[in-house]
Amino acid sequence: MNSEERLALLLHDLRTPLSAMRLTADLIAQDGLTRRQSERMDLLLGAIDALVEMTREAMPGAGDAVDTREAAGKDGALGQDGRHDLARLVQDIAALFRPRAEDEGRVLLVEPAGRQASLPLSRAVLLRRALGILLDNALRYGAGPIRVTTAFEDAGDSASPGVTLVLRVTDCGPGIPADLRSRLFQAGARGAAEAHPGGHGLGLFGARELLREAGGDLALGERQDGEAGAVFDLRIPLGVEDLAPARVELADDATCAEADAHVLLIEDHGPSRQLIASVLGSFNLSCDLAVDVEAALGLLDRRSYDGFLVDLHLGSTSGLAFAYALKALAGLTVPPVLLLTAAPERITAAVREEAGILAVVAKPIDPAALYEALRPVFRHRQALSSGAD
Repeated sequence: MNSEERLALLLHDLRTPLSAMRLTADLIAQDGLTRRQSERMDLLLGAIDALVEMTREAMPGAGDAVDTREAAGKDGALGQDGRHDLARLVQDIAALFRPRAEDEGRVLLVEPAGRQASLPLSRAVLLRRALGILLDNALRYGAGPIRVTTAFEDAGDSASPGVTLVLRVTDCGPGIPADLRSRLFQAGARGAAEAHPGGHGLGLFGARELLREAGGDLALGERQDGEAGAVFDLRIPLGVEDLAPARVELADDATCAEADAHVLLIEDHGPSRQLIASVLGSFNLSCDLAVDVEAALGLLDRRSYDGFLVDLHLGSTSGLAFAYALKALAGLTVPPVLLLTAAPERITAAVREEAGILAVVAKPIDPAALYEALRPVFRHRQALSSGAD
């Protein structure tokens, strides 16, 4: 594709997340806001509307196209090595569309694979754009539940040890008409145009072109249960180095600046890590994520923290090892350390004092108890701010 085609596709794809953001903001506003929150919401809605209008007015040739690799570098939730945890990335993309689905009385289900993987920047951007297009189309043209499943296909060749990531998006709508199937991925092809005006026929065409440039593909699949509905298979090739979770994910600078404090969460269990991170976000805390002690310690000379939350059991090591290492670092004023464990009664006062553990928080996490334990973290940020003043 040339630069004008790339720009046209990028502007087209931007409409999907912007529309999801607009709907989510509208739903939040309906819940009842304070005067200050309403003022901020008006600013947010105005900014979203301005971006939507800019994408409508922008024409190919108005500036240099944004290449996939350049756009990838501006993504916020990146790992230390510039990688995305696959399961979290898919969940984040689906979360953009879930309010729209719920508003229409529909269900959006994500079924992750049992296998873990991480994606380099370029493939993460491709997946975000292509999956976003498929979910937008499923909501626009389909009906009933939407299901996103993740699978891995082995190459089956010892000379080529990589695998192919397969994301399947299925809905329960009328499916793809027979007369459209052969030209569905051509530029300008549109289905159900009369019932759903406003499309440009660029989404599926652009997604397939970008995926093919990266060695992947986008194709129509077939339902195996005999039910009606459309099935799309999104394929992205992965190397051996991709078949492991991202060890570190960093909050973006803007989120850190707006937060009341910034913490490091060290947790190797994916679902628990995401759940705790969400709870921390509800407290207006930004957080970096690490899956092991080595990765966490590697962040200390790059990032500043107001506190640490570390799981007691981390694979072959212990969260106490991080606490001891942190305490041993010369010249470091140690911020509060909270230990997370399902058996808090086993951590004696002597162990806490020796390791420098401020508090022990029971798992599964009780948000109220966690918030109470985090009070010293907030005070740490306030003390630093006072010192800076």
